[in-house]
Amino acid sequence: MYRIGELATRCNVTADTIRFYEKSGLLSPAQRSDAGYRLYSVEDESKVNFIRRAKQVGFTLQEVGDLLSIRVDKQH
Repeated sequence: MYRIGELATRCNVTADTIRFYEKSGLLSPAQRSDAGYRLYSVEDESKVNFIRRAKQVGFTLQEVGDLLSIRVDKQH
């Protein structure tokens, strides 16, 4: 599990960017520590990297949210 600063560093963004993605509904912390720190998983790291790549190719945040909401059925 990563704290917000660690996740930001790993994804080459700022902690404010992570918070913005949370406020936008694109990301939520996997859990909170006993002290209240946001804790993120490897899956969250992948999600932030996906958001960054989608933004780089021109998707809006709304479109990125739509893409993230798609669930792929592994059987199909």
